[in-house]
Amino acid sequence: MDTYYMGIHIINSVSFDAQLPRDKHAAIDKVNSLISQTNETILNSVPERHSI
Repeated sequence: MDTYYMGIHIINSVSFDAQLPRDKHAAIDKVNSLISQTNETILNSVPERHSI
């Protein structure tokens, strides 16, 4: 089923949008790229959240 994923919110670690399944591999590549460029301490941390 075609689905439009809109993950461009500030709380998302990786901000992107994609038409699935068409853009599945591009979305995975984007996430993997960010993981490979990010310090492990940051990847394993939980950011402080503030209420609106």
